[in-house]
Amino acid sequence: MNVKNNYKTAFVFPGIGVKLSGYEREIYNRYKSIYSPLLSKGSEKTGINLEDILNVNSVHDLDELSQQIFIFCFSAGTFRVLSEKNIQPSISAGYSFGIYNALYASNGFSFNDGIVLLSNAFSCIKKVCLSLGKNIHTSVIIGLPIDIIESLLQQDNYSSVAHINSNNEICHIISGNREEMLDFNNAVRKEGALNVVDLDTTQPYHHPKFSGKSYTMFQPYINTITWNEPVFPIISTINQKILTTADELKSFVADHLISPINWYKTSEYLCDNYFDPIIECGPGISLTQNGRFIPNKARWINIKNCSKQLGI
Repeated sequence: MNVKNNYKTAFVFPGIGVKLSGYEREIYNRYKSIYSPLLSKGSEKTGINLEDILNVNSVHDLDELSQQIFIFCFSAGTFRVLSEKNIQPSISAGYSFGIYNALYASNGFSFNDGIVLLSNAFSCIKKVCLSLGKNIHTSVIIGLPIDIIESLLQQDNYSSVAHINSNNEICHIISGNREEMLDFNNAVRKEGALNVVDLDTTQPYHHPKFSGKSYTMFQPYINTITWNEPVFPIISTINQKILTTADELKSFVADHLISPINWYKTSEYLCDNYFDPIIECGPGISLTQNGRFIPNKARWINIKNCSKQLGI
């Protein structure tokens, strides 16, 4: 691998909204001995044979939690493939629940504990939403600057709606009560949004107005697993702070559930601080596609081009 002088390698892990690229089965078949035990663990948790699901390319048919567990297991396998090839990161970050992979890769906790935490985070938010009787809707607003979106969010008729993430300067993720979100989506279209894309998720991750109670419910799970000092630092997607201790990882996981994140600023940090290549460790190429909008471009490597770029 040809790495520029003074440049470091970053690993990033995908989360919500991943669409398979078509190359997942190829790398799985090449490194089945690595992927298979991890996908088997995920199959035990979901009650679904995830290897069969991958082979028939029907991951999109899985329920929401099972999709998340599949992505976690496949991303962990991709990290292990890279490690076997002596390709190691200097830093790591995770998109939404991709943080569980980033923390697993850094040895912050075990693979099994990662599945436990991810599953319980999902369960806690789901219980809170059911108790509130909330029908959650999440959309990606494309082609509108954040200041216009933030101005609309100040209106009283959007009290449940929150900005929970940004992929780039004109691509922002908004979530809230379904009825208010439908009105909000119409409002951003009138303001000139190029497109509004509905996400296939019912869980308001990072939503401070819905997920507050889930923080208290989730805390016991965080405290019952074994945490380790990370072998390489993690970037907080909340505030881009560099996390280097086990206590910082624990606090981040708790806050991450209920705090808006900013993937765009996280990607900017990587580019501005000479991380090149940035390797997308998991299914799909969504993070690479987002990286095209970062002005200070780095070289992005993913499952589609890793054979040519890395020889795997």
